[in-house]
Amino acid sequence: MAFTSFPHMSLLGFTLHFFTQNSFLSTGSKGLSIKRHKDWGLDNALRLEKHMNMVLRVKEILAKEESQVMLLYDLGKKRRKVRLSRNKKFAAFARKYPRVFKVIIDDENMAWIEFTEEFDDVLAEEERVRVAYEPIAVESLTKLLMMATSHRLQIEKLAHLKKDLGLSDDFRTQLLYKYPQFFKVVEGNHRDGAFLELVSWHPSLACTFREKMLHLNPDMRKSLGEGLPYSFKLTLPNGISSQKRNSATIVRFQEREFPSPYEDIGMMRQPSLETEKRHVALIHEFLSLTLQKRVIADTLSHFRKDFRLPQRLQSFLLRHQNIFYVSHKGDRYTIFLKEAYKGSTLLEKSPLVRMKDRFSQLCEMPKKFSVGVFGRQDDHGELMDDHEFSNAEQDE
Repeated sequence: MAFTSFPHMSLLGFTLHFFTQNSFLSTGSKGLSIKRHKDWGLDNALRLEKHMNMVLRVKEILAKEESQVMLLYDLGKKRRKVRLSRNKKFAAFARKYPRVFKVIIDDENMAWIEFTEEFDDVLAEEERVRVAYEPIAVESLTKLLMMATSHRLQIEKLAHLKKDLGLSDDFRTQLLYKYPQFFKVVEGNHRDGAFLELVSWHPSLACTFREKMLHLNPDMRKSLGEGLPYSFKLTLPNGISSQKRNSATIVRFQEREFPSPYEDIGMMRQPSLETEKRHVALIHEFLSLTLQKRVIADTLSHFRKDFRLPQRLQSFLLRHQNIFYVSHKGDRYTIFLKEAYKGSTLLEKSPLVRMKDRFSQLCEMPKKFSVGVFGRQDDHGELMDDHEFSNAEQDE
């Protein structure tokens, strides 16, 4: 049954103005706006990672260097990539994380930055975990190709997802040719570049995370209600009345059948409640395939045409903010799968996410910073002060 007014509908039943300048955040029809409910827990999850993400960006730079050591002067040239403000010194930045970095002054009074032995050990362990996780990452790639309408995706787009899927930095050369039973690389035109194309259909993979959870988790089936195999787990904001929580709109949405994200929808009528719900299911599955059940909004936008997602993606996500949450924290918006979190905490963590937790522990800043952690002794055995590093950074 077509639901002709559905593009103007919010499952929460609110219509307040919401404006933004970001192209991703188009709210739909002229004059239409939906109130956005903040989720402080999910916003806080990003805030807590702010400093660690800067450390991880330095880690990526250093890891590509021979012997994983670099002049502070050269690192200063990559300030924009690290996103360290110009009034901050890299030596001072490194001092905040004595379990991650150490700065060494050579005989020519040049300052070098490198990893600590403790951090090197964690990096080695991360690589072992990533290798063990590779079959799951390959499965996720295959499922994405199975959901794509053409069963192929631009490799350049997939590169934006490499961290979210647990792929290594060299996945283009080391992984894509390694599993010919799942996919193959196909050269495209000069503008689009190469594509990753599905080789054969795998029926065992054509089952969504939502369907698996309904089958494996009795508590989830009970919370959704018996006889609701097409239901989604809803997380409504605090303050929503029980009347709205059980409104006819929500009940009708939960009961409506819809095609699986792995089915070919062909000429499915739009707009319809079935189409809308399939879009929800596809984004739900997309996020479920990621390590942290979240993704940068722009990354999802890259795949909009590949998965036939709504053109006004933010309007769509706002209509379903009881399933998804768009955080405005940071310089890029992030889309969360709400059911995967309790407060700021991801409920189910893969081995790679647990490795990120290890990094987070190493990035905890001591209450007091000691120059001696990074200084070297001079000929008289005295520790060198921070100004010894300033020459290496004065031109950053």
